[in-house]
Amino acid sequence: MNSLVSIASYSNSLQANIVKGRLLAENIPATLANEQYINADWLLSNALGGVQIQVPAEYEQQARELIESIDNGQFDVSDDNKIDQLLCPVCQSEDIQSNNIFWKTSFIVTNTLHIPLPFSQHAYSCKQCQHEWSEENDKAYSIGTILFYIVMLTVIFSAIIDGLFLLRGFL
Repeated sequence: MNSLVSIASYSNSLQANIVKGRLLAENIPATLANEQYINADWLLSNALGGVQIQVPAEYEQQARELIESIDNGQFDVSDDNKIDQLLCPVCQSEDIQSNNIFWKTSFIVTNTLHIPLPFSQHAYSCKQCQHEWSEENDKAYSIGTILFYIVMLTVIFSAIIDGLFLLRGFL
């Protein structure tokens, strides 16, 4: 039977799972000890010695070398590798600002009328050339959103009419 060796300890399970995933990607079997205890009560982390990564004894040296390379930044993703960097369509600048004011309207309506409104438009502006645009596939109001508004307005209008008839009956 293989004995497990603790090779590293982390204060939370997120860090431990990232390292465990890297070990598994390198075909090093790994398990986590104390993960569930610390997820249930993170104050136990120091008392239990953190979330411990355990590997079979025959993989100990290989796993320690891999963790050392992780700690040295070998697998670090730098800003040079940005995949979906948004660029200004006019001047190709990366200095972009998101102008999304629709969430404010949704927030106000939700908190005053208690009706949730789904807004999903994203507009952008370039800080260099002041060009403003929105993504082509990012529609302000999808069919679902329009139908939602129609249904909600119908419900509100019906409630108002019912309230007026109810009031008229009492007068």
